[in-house]
Amino acid sequence: MRKSNDVWLIASFYLIFGVLWIMITDALVDHYFEASIVYSTVKGLVFVLMSSIIIYLAVKAQSKSRRKLEMQLTEESKKGSLYRDTLSDQSKRFIRLVSKTPLPAMLHAENNRIIAISSAFTELTGYTINDIATINALAKKIPEEHQKASLDYFADLFNNPDQRNQKTMKLYNSDNKMLIFDLHSAIIGYDENGLKNMFSLAVNVTDYQNKASKLQYLTEHDDLTNTHNKRFFDRFTEEHKHKAFGFILADINSLKLINDIYGHQKGDELLKLFAKVIKQYTPKESKLCRLGGDEFAIITTIIEREQLNEIITNIQNTLLESRLFDVKVSASFGMAIKTSERTFTQVYAEAEHALYTHKTHLQSHQNSLVLKSIMKTMFEHSDETNEHLTNLLNLAQPLIEELEMLPEEKKDLELLIKIHDIGKINVSNDIFSMARSLEKADLEEVQKHPEYGYRIANALPQLKTVAYAILTHHENVDGSGYPFGLKGEEIPYIARILRILDSYETMTSGRLYKKKKTAQQAIQELNEYAGSYYDKTLVERFVRSLKKA
Repeated sequence: MRKSNDVWLIASFYLIFGVLWIMITDALVDHYFEASIVYSTVKGLVFVLMSSIIIYLAVKAQSKSRRKLEMQLTEESKKGSLYRDTLSDQSKRFIRLVSKTPLPAMLHAENNRIIAISSAFTELTGYTINDIATINALAKKIPEEHQKASLDYFADLFNNPDQRNQKTMKLYNSDNKMLIFDLHSAIIGYDENGLKNMFSLAVNVTDYQNKASKLQYLTEHDDLTNTHNKRFFDRFTEEHKHKAFGFILADINSLKLINDIYGHQKGDELLKLFAKVIKQYTPKESKLCRLGGDEFAIITTIIEREQLNEIITNIQNTLLESRLFDVKVSASFGMAIKTSERTFTQVYAEAEHALYTHKTHLQSHQNSLVLKSIMKTMFEHSDETNEHLTNLLNLAQPLIEELEMLPEEKKDLELLIKIHDIGKINVSNDIFSMARSLEKADLEEVQKHPEYGYRIANALPQLKTVAYAILTHHENVDGSGYPFGLKGEEIPYIARILRILDSYETMTSGRLYKKKKTAQQAIQELNEYAGSYYDKTLVERFVRSLKKA
C-alpha cells in the first residue's frame, strides 16, 4: 500500500510540473521572443533535465525511506522468529515437564486437542495419548450422565481464562474400574499457534471417596439387612414432612421366640428374609428402614390404600410360603397415608395403632403355630416320641386321682408332660442316635436341655406356668441333680412328680443305650433311690396308684 502511494505521488508531481513548465515557457516566448525550432528544443531539454533531477530526488528519498522500513521489518522478522523459536522451545520443555509430572496431569488446547499427559496419568488410568487424543475422547471414558458437565467445565474455563477451576470427576480406567479425581485446572498461556493452553492436575481421591461413601452408607444403613436404619428414617421423614407418601409399619411375629428357640443366628436369617420379601413387593424408589429389633418401616410414593393393602397381602403370602427351620413366618402390619397437611407424628401413631391391633389378633394363633412346629422338630430331632408322652399321660391319670390334685395342678402337670423335653431341639441330633452310653461331653450337652426348654417356655405365654418346672425336672431331692442341685421341696411339686413318671416309663420301655425292665424291676429301682433321686412320699403314692390302676 505504501509503495502504491509513492508512485501516485511522483506521477502527480511530474504531471503538475510538466503542465506549469509548458504554460509558463510558452507565455514567455510569445511575449519576448519569436518562436523557433531552436528555442523549442532548448526548452524541451531543460524540462527533461529538471524533471530527471526532480524524479531522481523524489525516488532517492522514497528509496531511502523504503530501505529504512525494510530494515525495520527485517529486524522485526528476526525478533518474531526468535520469539517463535523461544515459544516453541518453551512449549517443548513444558510438554516434557507435564510428561514427567509425578501426579496425573494433562496439557490441552482450546481446540480440544490434548497435547500431553503425564506418565502417572497413564499408569493410573491405563490410557496413552493415543487413546485420549482429544477432550471428547476423554469424555467418552466418563460416566454418561456426567459427560456434558465435564465438557462444560473445560469450555467455561477457556471462556474465562483468568479463573481457576476445580471439579470432582469420575473416570473409567482401561479395566472399566471407576476412578474419582479432584481435578484442578488453569489457563497457562498461548501456544505458537495462538491457542489458549490449559494445564489440569488430577488428585486421585478414589479410596477416600469410597471410604467416605462406605462410612456414609454405614451411618444410614442396617448392616444385617442392608436396609436403611433409624438415623436415615428420622432424617428422611423430617426432610419430607410437607410431602405426601404412603407409610407402612411392619413387625415380625414371634422373633424373640425364634431367637430363644433356635438362636440369634436363625433370627438374623429371618430378618434378612423379611427384608428381602418386602423389597420384592415395594416399588424401587421406596425407602425400607429397619427401626430396631423386628420392626420395619416402608415409605413409598403409593398413596392409595387399596394398593398398599395389596403390597401387604403379597408380603404376608410370600412369608407363609417361605418357611424357615420348620416355622411358619408371619408379620403384623399397620399403614397410614401421609398428606401434605398431616404431621408425620399423626401418621406414625395411626400406623402404629393399626400394627398392634393386627399383632394382637395374630399373636395367639402365631404362638400356637410356633409351638406345633417346635413339637414337630422335637420328635424329629431327639429321642422323644409320641408314644413316650402318651404313656406318661396314662401313668399320670391314676396318680392325679391318688394325689387328689387341683384342676390347675392337673392341667400344669399334663402340659409339663407334653413339653418337658422341648429343649432337646437345641441338642445335636447325633447324640440321640447313639446306641451306647453317653460320653462326658455328650452328657454335658444333653444336660443343657432343661435350660433350653426354660427359655422356650418363657417366650410362649401359654407355657409360662410350667417354665420353671421344665428347668428343674432333672433335679434330685438330695441335691445331686441338675442344673442347680436343688433339694427336697425346693423342687417344684409337678417337677418331682414328672421325675418319677419319666424314670418309670423310660425303664419299662427301654432305650437304645438301656435295656427294658419289668414293672417290678422298675418299682424296685424307684424304691431304691427314693429319698435320694425321688421324693419318697410321691414314690409310695405312685406305686399305690399303679396297683389301683
